Amino acid sequence: MGRIKRIRYRFGNMSLSKTFFSYVVIALVCASVLTILTYSIFISMVNRVEHETIIGSYGPITISRPSNDYSIIDRAIIVLVHVGSVVAPIVYFVGCIWTAARRFYTLRLKRPMDILTKSAEMIANSDLNFNIVYEKNDEMGTLCSSFEKMRGQLEENNGQMWRMMEEHKRLNAAFAHDLRTPLTVLKGYTDFLKDYVPEGKVDNNKLMSIISTMSDHIYRLESYVDTMNTVQKLDDVDVVAEKTNIDEFLGELSDSMKMVCESGGKAFVFTNRCPDDFIDLDQKIVARVIENLISNAVCYAHSSVGMTCREDGKFFVVAVSDDGRGFSPNDMKMATSPYYKDRKHANSHHFGLGLHICKVLCERHGGGIVLSNGDDRGAVVTASFSMIVD
Repeated sequence: MGRIKRIRYRFGNMSLSKTFFSYVVIALVCASVLTILTYSIFISMVNRVEHETIIGSYGPITISRPSNDYSIIDRAIIVLVHVGSVVAPIVYFVGCIWTAARRFYTLRLKRPMDILTKSAEMIANSDLNFNIVYEKNDEMGTLCSSFEKMRGQLEENNGQMWRMMEEHKRLNAAFAHDLRTPLTVLKGYTDFLKDYVPEGKVDNNKLMSIISTMSDHIYRLESYVDTMNTVQKLDDVDVVAEKTNIDEFLGELSDSMKMVCESGGKAFVFTNRCPDDFIDLDQKIVARVIENLISNAVCYAHSSVGMTCREDGKFFVVAVSDDGRGFSPNDMKMATSPYYKDRKHANSHHFGLGLHICKVLCERHGGGIVLSNGDDRGAVVTASFSMIVD
């Protein structure tokens, strides 16, 4: 039984061409056997017509019959044999090959074609919640496997598209909410000026103070619009990876980041642990992420900011740390969400988009971003970038 199962398994997983050839060979063998059997029967029938046996002095003797002694039935048998000897092989070979082809279609083509047809109809109806399962390892199995990969990719892309739409909705809602405050202030001061300036009830000092406040809110509105444009364009950022001299690139970048930290009264500690001299990166994206992370860390650090670069498999990894209070549990969960503000920046002009922008850029570069707290204290933001970009 075990040997039979192995034979059936091997036969069932042969390529379609080999399987079809096997079916044809079996069909030809069957047709040949049937033809030989039929010819044997025809020869026996002709012998009975053309010869007769008589009892002689020395026993039975077989003699030929003259053709004029043939009966109508005998002549019909001879005609039948002559016609059958020509027609029978044709019928056998055509019938056996047709049977083999139909068997091949039923067992090796019909089921996977039905599966693929049904799958295509479900995809056309925007239903991706299914799996394509076909056990054989032939060409149709490969086709079904490729179709399943395509379905899975479509499902992933569809889910990503819905997540992006939901994220854009949240962005727009948060943007509208944050615009409401400066617009309300501007409207209030506009009404105030309209009511009191014509009557001369506002002195110059008060007027200049109002104008300064309104200018601040107008600047804030402009900043909101610019930031929103930046966020909206993130999905269109193209990753252009190029061979990068990592020591030279990080050397120039660390000098700039040191100036940023020192301008904020913080020390800067840089460590480069990359073993390779050249790696493939989009320098603009990596630099932009690092600049955002360092600027963010300066806001929270007590006295120092650290940056460590290394390679981890196919990823280039940058870890930015500070010696501040670290992330709260809620920060861990929400800090990369758009427009998230912790209590320190709740009432500031800080938009809460820095880590979100870093997250999107890292994902565009085939990596991601991870938030954690240091062993002693302080926050650690680890950004990764794929060094193998499609």
